[in-house]
Amino acid sequence: AFSKISTGELESEGGVATRVANAKSVLAECRAQAPKTDSKLQAVPGIRTPFKKELYEAALVQAQLIIADLELLLIALHGHKKKHTLTHTQQDASQKSVEAFQEAKGKSQEQQWSHLLIQRKAWAALDQDLQHTIKNSFGVCLAVLNHETEEPLDSAHVDTIRKTSNLITLEGLPEFYAEVSEAAKKEVEDDKGANVTSSPRTRILLAVNALALATQHSAEIAAKSFEHMLYF
Repeated sequence: AFSKISTGELESEGGVATRVANAKSVLAECRAQAPKTDSKLQAVPGIRTPFKKELYEAALVQAQLIIADLELLLIALHGHKKKHTLTHTQQDASQKSVEAFQEAKGKSQEQQWSHLLIQRKAWAALDQDLQHTIKNSFGVCLAVLNHETEEPLDSAHVDTIRKTSNLITLEGLPEFYAEVSEAAKKEVEDDKGANVTSSPRTRILLAVNALALATQHSAEIAAKSFEHMLYF
């Protein structure tokens, strides 16, 4: 879902909104499986180490928070729609045409908001750090969950996380916010009638905060994973 932010695909088919809906469905299935992962239910435990149910459930909690972060991002970039005055000709058109007109305007605004983010110079570094954190945090979690012996865990994701400093902090965030804030000034001038919740600065603050929170919640998954590793 986060990869679609850079392409500006928010509400379109296959975009962020679609992937958030899919993630919710998968998360519900994973939660339904949680009670079945209790090692006490094994008739014959065998030589494998017990499944790390606590880590599994902790990861699901953070995954839910990441989904919420994505929903916050969607609200920030797409939730506000300016009121558009229709011409006399448009008012005489069918209701279907009017709805199509408003939908087209809404998509135009969605692109404006997303471009305000992704066209900043600092976006590339920020996006790369976000993708890196999410990929490796979930990667190390899966590696630890799938590790069934008492032997040291050998995983590329684990090695990457070990070498990464300040995993919980989104790289380039101050510079990114400063750039976006400057770009938002023109939007403020063009939409002086906007209230607090629809102002560009408020929207950008929500979007940037959502990205920062997603990084923190992903890093928390990595931290929980290391807590459940038998050997470092």
